[in-house]
Amino acid sequence: MEPTMNWAAIVAATLVPLLTGFIWYHSKVMGGYWMRANNFTAESLRGGNMALIFGATAVLSFLLAMFVHQNVTGPGQEDARFITFQHGMVHGTALTIMLVLPFIGIIGLFERRGWTWLLVHVGYWWLTLMIMGGVLSLWR
Repeated sequence: MEPTMNWAAIVAATLVPLLTGFIWYHSKVMGGYWMRANNFTAESLRGGNMALIFGATAVLSFLLAMFVHQNVTGPGQEDARFITFQHGMVHGTALTIMLVLPFIGIIGLFERRGWTWLLVHVGYWWLTLMIMGGVLSLWR
């Protein structure tokens, strides 16, 4: 049977990158490391079109949530043992290792970024994709 799209779960998962980013990139969590790795200051981060930034982030997060949904509910995963939060976390980990790490790693190599920059970003996506995968796997 073809899996159906659970739009409520996809919308909920769309919020995950925004919420985890709010926490992860806070100055008391990983934000200080992120700012130093990018040579940002609090002043340099002020301004910008925040409506555009958050709006585009929401649209891109929605696309990601649809992809992760298809990944965790695809063929062969209809069995009840795959309908768990932990199953989605495994998918999130696999996506991080097989997609995020190579994408960010290649960019980091060519941009001459350091290990801190790489670990901050890969760590964020690992946490984000595990939560997204868990929500989407459990809430079918």
